[in-house]
Amino acid sequence: MQLVELDEVEWTSGAGDEQRRAGPLVSWMRRRPWISLASGVLAFALVVTFVAVAPRVIADREREAVLGSATFDGAVRSLAHAPRERWSTSVNPLVAPLLVGDVIVAVVDDPAEHLAGIDAVTGEVRWQLGPIGTKAAPIQSCAVVGTRVACVAGLGGRGLRPPSTLVLVDPATGTTQANHDIEGRWVEVAAAGDDVVLAGWVSDGLGVALVDPEWGAVRWRAQTSARAHPRETGNVALASAGGVVLATSFPSALVLRASDGVVLPMSEADDVVQLRADGVYVRTDFTAHDGAVLARSTFSDASGRVLRTELGDAVELGVRDPASPRSLTVDGTGTAVTMRSYTDGDEPQWTTDDGAGHPVLDVAGRIVLRRGDSLVALDASTGERKWQRPAAAAARTSVSRSGYSDGKVVAVVVSGSTTPSGLAAFRLDDGEPQWQIDLPEGTRRVVRLGTQLYVLTGDRLVALR
Repeated sequence: MQLVELDEVEWTSGAGDEQRRAGPLVSWMRRRPWISLASGVLAFALVVTFVAVAPRVIADREREAVLGSATFDGAVRSLAHAPRERWSTSVNPLVAPLLVGDVIVAVVDDPAEHLAGIDAVTGEVRWQLGPIGTKAAPIQSCAVVGTRVACVAGLGGRGLRPPSTLVLVDPATGTTQANHDIEGRWVEVAAAGDDVVLAGWVSDGLGVALVDPEWGAVRWRAQTSARAHPRETGNVALASAGGVVLATSFPSALVLRASDGVVLPMSEADDVVQLRADGVYVRTDFTAHDGAVLARSTFSDASGRVLRTELGDAVELGVRDPASPRSLTVDGTGTAVTMRSYTDGDEPQWTTDDGAGHPVLDVAGRIVLRRGDSLVALDASTGERKWQRPAAAAARTSVSRSGYSDGKVVAVVVSGSTTPSGLAAFRLDDGEPQWQIDLPEGTRRVVRLGTQLYVLTGDRLVALR
């Protein structure tokens, strides 16, 4: 007979069960404790790295997408998918916001006294500055000058006193880099190289001045327009491009050489003057003939030399691929409209009677027109109609004159008397509808800043992504 220690047997059996329940991984870890510890530390580090780095990687990708380039200058980066509201912030829509780098500079109150720098990616307000203007003499307009922003504040109307205030701001930090009083009632500002051009109604009419924004020195003041506005304080428009400055307040107009303020040739018969991005200015005069209104447009360069003359009213498109060699003109009214396409010389490349409507864009071999509540696309090389599509659902019967494109899709604003505004997109090559969205309540207009679309309502700036 052999005596057996029952307690010892039960302990051994229990230990085996525990090992079996623990599984092979725990057993392996018990046999190799140092390797197990190192593996655990590595796994923890990977988790921490993912948690810390992943959001930053995502943010960097978003920043690249928002600030990256588009197919051509003036294009939206992508309209492949219906955009949604990414962020919104309070702004005053009466002063157009500007994009400089990754910062949107906007007026944030009413009356327009303060500026703010808004992160274009996140919508975060980085800085606020002011007051620059006052309730009586608010900020009138701002312009990008190189890497900085120049704003003019003061009174509108006619006269020289009190002077307006010109402020130069670093958009990255909101730091005021210069502040000068400039004699005159200046309501518009535009960049002209490193200087700025100011336009407004001075004591003897529509005036323009070139100012060094760094030191406040007035380089030249142009003679005022020979034609007076009937109200003498009408809305002033200002453009500067290719060494030419154009200031208008219909019927007043001034075309000037930016370097010295010399007045460039015009005619008393000129009814409309436009300045193109390349510095070519276009003068159009209208005449009545046999019950029809005929137009003729004259193109001149920065020296005033006439380049060519085209029949019809020269069309300034909201979106145009810079690679397009065409200029377009239209003649007539209602449905009796003739459109002409010019590429070189005074003779049109093609003429079509299918031009009734307002031209919206010239992109990717298509000229798109707004016609009532529809869009019509013509072959840009021949003028042949390629497609026509209703631009909106039945409840929306109005299409804006503004269009947006990424080179493959055209998007237009549609609205109705009882429905909110929307944005509708169509494929350029065949007009196939892509998507349609409702815009935020109170939408005043859609604007492109850089390569992205934004909505201005009565008190907000909304980023669409």
